[in-house]
This record gives sequence, structure tokens and C-alpha cells, in this order.
Amino acid sequence: MKEVGLAFYYREQWDKIRSYSKDRANMAKSYDDWLAGAEKKIKELESQGYTVNRTYIDVNMLVAWAKRNRLKIDGKTRSDFANHLMANRHGFTDNI
Repeated sequence: MKEVGLAFYYREQWDKIRSYSKDRANMAKSYDDWLAGAEKKIKELESQGYTVNRTYIDVNMLVAWAKRNRLKIDGKTRSDFANHLMANRHGFTDNI
């Protein structure tokens, strides 16, 4: 089984996560637009045989993690944080 994690966001935190993100100009302006793109990506990955795990990102936890690791918040950092959460969920506790 092929498994992949995908960063997911809370509707009520969308504007806040955009405000912290250095790449906000590349992000969907509305949560609904982002969600439509995310759902499309999930269907694409599932059609390729992947099981997609939605990894919900709390913006306050992301900001703290990025600060602790001296990272700017952008697409790579959001993705790395989602992978970190997914690894922890599966029992891997090393800082990845």
C-alpha cells in the first residue's frame, strides 16, 4: 500500500496561516478555493493507488515548530510539518 500525507487546514485558521506564510501570494485567497484544489489533488493521488492521509495543521503549532527550527513559513515548511505530524502519529518521534 502506498501512503501519502497531505497538509490540511482548518477553515477558521485559513486567513491566519496565510498571514504567516511567506509564499501567501501563491496560496489560494479563500479556504474554499484551497479546499477545491486539495480535493482535486486527493482524487488524483487516489487514482494513482495512494491512500491519502489528511494531516490537519494547527497554525499556532506550526508557528511554534517553525520558530523552534528557525524556519520561514512557506510551502516546504508546511509540508515538512505535516510529515513531522504524520511520522509522530506512526510512532516515529525523532525530529524530522
